[in-house]
Amino acid sequence: MKKKEKIIIGKFDGKNGGYGFLIPEDGSEDIFIPQHYASTALNGDIVSAIKIKEGSKYIGKVINVLRRGKEKYVGRIVIERGVPYLYVFDKNVPYLFYIENFNKKKFKKGDTVLARFTKWESRRYAPNCVILKKIEKDEIERYILEETFSLKDEFPKNVIEEAKRINFNIKEKVKDLRKEFVITIDPEDAKDFDDAISIRKIKGKYYLYVHIADVSSYVKKNTEIDKEAQRRGLTVYLPYKTFYMLPKELTDKISITENEDKKVITVTMKIDESGDVLDYSIDSAVVKNKKRLSYEEAEKLINSDHKTKLGKYLKELYELSKIIEKKKLRLKRLDFNIPKVEVRIIDEEIIIMPEKRLSSHDLIEEFMVLTNEMIANEQLKFERGIFRIHEEPDEIKLQEFKRFVGLLGYKLEGITREALFKFLEYIKGEPLEKILNYELLRCMKRARYVAYPSSHFALASQLYTHFTSPVRRYPDLVVHRIIKGEDYSLKELEKIAEHSTDMEWKAQEAERKAQELFVLKYLEKNRDKEFTGLIKGVSNKGVFVELEDFLISGFIPVSLLPEDNYRAFENELIGRWKKFRVGEKIITRINHLDTLSGELELEFIGRVIE
Repeated sequence: MKKKEKIIIGKFDGKNGGYGFLIPEDGSEDIFIPQHYASTALNGDIVSAIKIKEGSKYIGKVINVLRRGKEKYVGRIVIERGVPYLYVFDKNVPYLFYIENFNKKKFKKGDTVLARFTKWESRRYAPNCVILKKIEKDEIERYILEETFSLKDEFPKNVIEEAKRINFNIKEKVKDLRKEFVITIDPEDAKDFDDAISIRKIKGKYYLYVHIADVSSYVKKNTEIDKEAQRRGLTVYLPYKTFYMLPKELTDKISITENEDKKVITVTMKIDESGDVLDYSIDSAVVKNKKRLSYEEAEKLINSDHKTKLGKYLKELYELSKIIEKKKLRLKRLDFNIPKVEVRIIDEEIIIMPEKRLSSHDLIEEFMVLTNEMIANEQLKFERGIFRIHEEPDEIKLQEFKRFVGLLGYKLEGITREALFKFLEYIKGEPLEKILNYELLRCMKRARYVAYPSSHFALASQLYTHFTSPVRRYPDLVVHRIIKGEDYSLKELEKIAEHSTDMEWKAQEAERKAQELFVLKYLEKNRDKEFTGLIKGVSNKGVFVELEDFLISGFIPVSLLPEDNYRAFENELIGRWKKFRVGEKIITRINHLDTLSGELELEFIGRVIE
């Protein structure tokens, strides 16, 4: 390696073909790493790499693996030429692991096991692992999610004992806001209540009160609870279980539950009819939640003609949220209209339903985003803080996206946020809206935590942080302490920001894997049914299809399409008599699926006539 070559540290985002992308920790542009330059990196590893020029492009080359992303893997034992290997249930780890401790008396071909990665010294040899235990069929999903993503349900005994010793009586002098008409709006099945809101309108000005549970008054820095919360980073929500950041012995006492006095940090904002915040203040306060509403209940009140106090109150809150939303639209905030599905496990039955976006969701989101912006600015007064940043997207990816939409008959008039905003507004309601939103989202960098102030591209925010969910996100708890004057060194904050980002990304991966697992289990039970799919991409080998009601992707090989001599051209797969185009809706049926590896092969049944 030449001396002048700059070493880049980042996470290796491995893909099925053995290649991957380096996501630099400094937030710079992602770097493509072909398989032959990936060395012994596995998906999720922290690596050092250099950029080298190959032809007209720069690519990456892994120099060293600094830290392994995963310690444990779940997989199936396979025997190749008499040698035992582990076939890992991870599409992005395309290697067989040699099993060091295979014992014919204990294990056999086809067994599903939990294994620990041990070493991978050279690409000339396979990665190595040791089997930890055999997994029974009804436990496989749990092990894939909980062991490989290091999710912990139970808290250490010393953490529980410390939580039980906390005195929750409000002793110090705080602002008494118990007469305010404070409400919470949350999911129907919510267990923790971080935030509450109240409002007043005086002489044409809105006074918005956002009350956030004062976790920092009870969870002190460097206590056992704090150390465990920092390690976990956040609460992780899976369809069958929630893995909490803080123990229930604590959260039950500090959540803003109905008709109870609770200590909060209240951010009061004076807002004019243009959505501008004229002034704001931050106070330690005590509130009493007058009404706990679900999103659905709040939605009914917003849309009803009820003249009740609660109905009028919701309409006033909604009125202000729309004013704030209009201001954000003027600032060209990007709103990716990506549909979602909700997966629930009820009495061991898998329920899959589209996730509805309600006005009540938008109401709460607008207020929380605005509050986070105020607190981000407040941190500047302390000359330190944790900020939530979102860098500008990769220019090369945006240029490729611009070319892609052009092939589909659309025009993107530039790659600025203003141009992207205009494009997203234009495609609303278009047949290809979902695909175009998704492809543009893939061009975006991931938001992350840092210890320096910077902007948030998608939200069009000059400064942003996370403050409004201290019960379920560790950075929020730290931000609470900072605005109270708690002392943190820059090194401490950098370490917290980096770890919190890492834990958030792992949680997102776990949630994605959980959804994939349970959707595939549902499809397995309904494999004889026909499903509507949307063609998302084409190759010479076949077409990539997303099943509309499940938002999961499968592949139709050419052999399962009508017989023809096909070739892929840009966004079309063309034969002599047949043609398949990106954005086209088709009817499919399942040909083969493997719930554990995530493989879904479909067959073509017919076209959707609209």
